[in-house]
Amino acid sequence: MLDETSHSPVDVSAIANWQGINYPVKITEALRNALMPNEYLAGLGVSFSERLNNILGFLKGSLVPSDRSPGETVPEEGIVIPYAVTQGPLIRETALSIRAALCGGKEGKQEIVLSLIKDDE
Repeated sequence: MLDETSHSPVDVSAIANWQGINYPVKITEALRNALMPNEYLAGLGVSFSERLNNILGFLKGSLVPSDRSPGETVPEEGIVIPYAVTQGPLIRETALSIRAALCGGKEGKQEIVLSLIKDDE
């Protein structure tokens, strides 16, 4: 379960690994908040996990072969993931632009960080 009070990136590596992504993956707090459905939508069955799985599936499909190691990686320029989230109770969609970037994590290990593009600017 995600810590609702966290102000640092949220580790979603276990879910990403299930999708076949072999890097640690984190999402920013702003992205996590944008993906959280409100009470109305949650009552209709919309879930954070479903939204996150959709984004991670797109990310997995956008990874490219790595020259340095077996497996796939994020291209140097990063990946932009367009994603629309439904808002409610008046059903409408909000377009999000999500950036996936490969960053140096703890102990020099690389990780993928997903963030809203407007947060990066």
